[in-house]
Amino acid sequence: MKYPPNSGGDPTFSRQELAAIIGNRPPSVRELHDRIRDFSTRFPRLCRLTKAGKSRLGNELELLSVSGGPYEIFVIGDPHNDEPVGRATAFALAHQVVTRAELRADVTWHILASSDPDGAMLNDRWVTANATPTWDSYFRGLYRAALADQPEWTFPCPGFNAPLPETQTMMSIIDGFKPGLFEVVSLHNCMAGGAFYITPNKDARLVDLLARTAGRWRFTVGSTSIDTVGLESAGPGVYVLDPADRSVPGAAATDRRPCGASSIQYAHRHGGLGIAPEVPMWRTRPQVLPARKRAEALDRAAETLHDVLDRIRRYQVRASPFGPAVNDTLAIISGVTAWLRQNPDEPSPHDSPFKLSARAAGMLLRDIDIQLEAERHPVLLEERDRLDRELTAWLRGAEEEFRPVAVSIAQAVGFQLDTIVSSMRLFTGA
Repeated sequence: MKYPPNSGGDPTFSRQELAAIIGNRPPSVRELHDRIRDFSTRFPRLCRLTKAGKSRLGNELELLSVSGGPYEIFVIGDPHNDEPVGRATAFALAHQVVTRAELRADVTWHILASSDPDGAMLNDRWVTANATPTWDSYFRGLYRAALADQPEWTFPCPGFNAPLPETQTMMSIIDGFKPGLFEVVSLHNCMAGGAFYITPNKDARLVDLLARTAGRWRFTVGSTSIDTVGLESAGPGVYVLDPADRSVPGAAATDRRPCGASSIQYAHRHGGLGIAPEVPMWRTRPQVLPARKRAEALDRAAETLHDVLDRIRRYQVRASPFGPAVNDTLAIISGVTAWLRQNPDEPSPHDSPFKLSARAAGMLLRDIDIQLEAERHPVLLEERDRLDRELTAWLRGAEEEFRPVAVSIAQAVGFQLDTIVSSMRLFTGA
């Protein structure tokens, strides 16, 4: 692969430059690893590629380090396995820090381009389908692991100390940093809405940083995601996690497996800065819907999904990652519904009824497909057809309501890359 020259100077990288580096879609997990290895081979004097650990299924967790100054920045791609923008950002960042000496003057970089390769591979179907993903391909090809199966959410915290192997790898990397001299950036993307930051560091400078980076890349500021429900705001678009709390959406639900803290909370407790820059994959038409209406929509969807599950339960004979994920999503629906009813006057996420319902339905279809490989039982076939029709209707209704337009991968990566470089300059004084 040939790499274009860098324009240098300004942190506002052009879309054209980024498109030449990353292409027109995020890489698959295998493509990402091939690119990172190729890149480290081309720049051996600057790059060090180490096997930092292994995933639960035995995939290598490879850490790309680029030596520089005393301040250390640890960048995490695939913090959630259905959020591929970050892995494209991770590769673009590697290119920038190798080709721009000023980015190494004060900082040593550590890039874990995929922190959950096992789960991310289960999303490759929609990620690689085409350059402009549709909601249909997204929800029918999606896998969003249960929280307890997400490395990003099993860092130790009060009442929880069962980190997954991938989490232990990230912990060992963070534990090697000096307090006050490091930063952890966890690269997230949301489905729709604006650009925003989640952080345990209540620092007013992040509000201005977000306003500038979002403005340069033409994103609105603020969240319509369930991820920020109930979080304190430090200013427009900056949401503050309790450094010690689990702070997981829907945590009030009683039928969920336990999970822990996040990478950025762990970084904060060890004396570092933690930022999760979120960027949307689609722009949508703003919607105003009372919390009561959202709760009712979630109730109707949950009833449909539970009914399908009840009918097929005795035929779910094959182990599948989608079963636990569906149950966890239903628990999130329960928690969000309760929150909406308890807080009828609070701003509520406009996409939560559709997003959560479609996520659960798409994964349940994938689980049924796995069960059908064992036995093509009439009940499974009937319920699959029924659920497929429901999901199709939900998708058509949502597309008409929200009018989604895909954000280009270069624009999404540009915002995250700008955030990383600008935060580095802000907190190092570079």
